[in-house]
Amino acid sequence: MTYEEIYREIRSDFGDVMEHFKQVVKPAIGKLARKTADSRYPVRHVYGWEHPKSHNAYFFLAIVKKHSLWDKPEATIFCEVERKEGKEIIVPAIGGNIYTLRDGLIISVFQPHFLQRYAERFIDDEEFKKDRIMYFLIRNAYAISLGEKLASDKELQKIDPELSNESLLNIDGLCLGKRSRENHNIIIYKTFIPINRLHPQQYVVVMREYLQLYYMAACRDYPQCKAVIHQICEDGVKKMQEILTGENSSLKPEERLKAYTDEYERTCNKLCEYIIL
Repeated sequence: MTYEEIYREIRSDFGDVMEHFKQVVKPAIGKLARKTADSRYPVRHVYGWEHPKSHNAYFFLAIVKKHSLWDKPEATIFCEVERKEGKEIIVPAIGGNIYTLRDGLIISVFQPHFLQRYAERFIDDEEFKKDRIMYFLIRNAYAISLGEKLASDKELQKIDPELSNESLLNIDGLCLGKRSRENHNIIIYKTFIPINRLHPQQYVVVMREYLQLYYMAACRDYPQCKAVIHQICEDGVKKMQEILTGENSSLKPEERLKAYTDEYERTCNKLCEYIIL
C-alpha cells in the first residue's frame, strides 16, 4: 500500500476508532482508575482492537493522570501496518496525541529505519521488541515541532534537505521527518537522534524548548501561580542566553554548554520547589 492509500483507509476507519474509544476504552480505563490508589497514579493501560472491516490493528495507550480525572482519560492511538519495508507505525491525530487535529486528519508515519534507530540509540537494544518501542516513544513525545528553528541546521541538511522541516521534540531526543509531497497531512519520520548525540546548536534549541514545555505544563496545572511561574522561567531563559552570548572568554565551548545545562536544571528545580511549597 502507498501512504496515500493508508491515509485514506485510516481516515475511513477514524469515526469507528473514536467510537470504540468512547464506548469501550474510556469506560474500561475509568473503571481501572477508580480502583487504583492515589499513590499509584498516573494509571496507564494499553487496549488493542481490530477494525471489523479494514482489519487494521489499532492500539489505545490510555492514561488517567489523577484520581479526580478518572472519567476524563486521554488516549494516544496508533495503528500497525505491514509494508514491504517492514512493520510501520501510523499515528492518527486525536486529542492527547503527538499531533492535534488541524487541517483535517494528520497521520504520522514512523518507518522501520526510525524504529530501529530509536531502539539502538535510546533503548540501547537493537533487538528490542518492535511492538513495545511505540510505548516508549509516545509516552515521551510532546506536540512541539522544531522545524522552523532547525531548518537551517547544516548537520541535518547532510542527512536530507527536507528532513528538518518536521522535527518533533521528544524528551529522549529529536524525531526527524518531513511532509509527504503527495499529501501535506502525511508526516514521515525517518530517523532519531538522542539527546547525547545532538551537536551544540541542536542542544541549545532543544533545552530552551524543554523549559517552554515546563512553563506551559505548570501554567496549565497551577493557573493561580502563573505570574510567578512566568517570572521564574523568564529569569532562567535570560541567564541561559547570557551564558551563550556572554563575553566571558574563560569558558571553553564545552564549559559554556555545561553552564547552560546547569542553569536550565536550576530553573526547573526552582520552578518545582515553588509549586510544591
